[in-house]
Amino acid sequence: MKKLLITAALAAAMAAPVASADSVKIGFVTTLTTGAAVIGNDMKDAVELAIEQMGGKMGGLDVEILFEDDGFKPEIGKQKTDKLVKSDDVDFIAGYIWSHVLLASRKSALDGGKFLISANAGPSQIAGKLCNKNFFSTSWQNDQTPMALGEVLNKKGIKKLYIMSPNYAAGKNMAGGVERTFKGEIVGKDMTKWGKSAQLDFSAELAKAKAPVPTHCLLSILVKPVAHLSSSMSRRALWVRSLSTASLP
Repeated sequence: MKKLLITAALAAAMAAPVASADSVKIGFVTTLTTGAAVIGNDMKDAVELAIEQMGGKMGGLDVEILFEDDGFKPEIGKQKTDKLVKSDDVDFIAGYIWSHVLLASRKSALDGGKFLISANAGPSQIAGKLCNKNFFSTSWQNDQTPMALGEVLNKKGIKKLYIMSPNYAAGKNMAGGVERTFKGEIVGKDMTKWGKSAQLDFSAELAKAKAPVPTHCLLSILVKPVAHLSSSMSRRALWVRSLSTASLP
């Protein structure tokens, strides 16, 4: 169903002003610098590979792709989105790894009359009060998997849970998702430092998880801090059972 909706969006756009053009222009915003570029460069490679496999055409039109680096910052993501809308006059804007970058950029794209397609970020606000007919997602809504996890924990008979998640849009969505469905006791919740200087020492938070009672621990974190977190848990010989919701959008 999701693929059909996105295909319909592409067809609708190409049937409008683009129909008389020789190409379709796509702006793609992702993270191409900082440590987070490990994800952004994979996305860029994937887009280039897809265009190559399609023979460089979509709907019979030549594809022109413009990549922009958000620098892992919402304000830069918005500036690059503004550029794609106003200066480059693209037909579509896609990409966006991070929810806070997408939330900062969405208005520029949609108010500019562009189709906006998120490749990864899925802040819950865009499925609610910020919903727009020209926004499409190829991924998820951030709180979906944690809500399902909450139900799984209930079925497993888990009674107590400690939550640790980064303090930004997706982290808040994920924490809120499991809180919405988990029927046991949340014994503690910490929102850790996020961004370019993300928190790497989790010993204080893990001590809280261990202190009250034996419990399970929900960890929703980015790839980079995982090794540091694992090391902290190993050094403290924690018996806390962890449940990771994988990387954050």
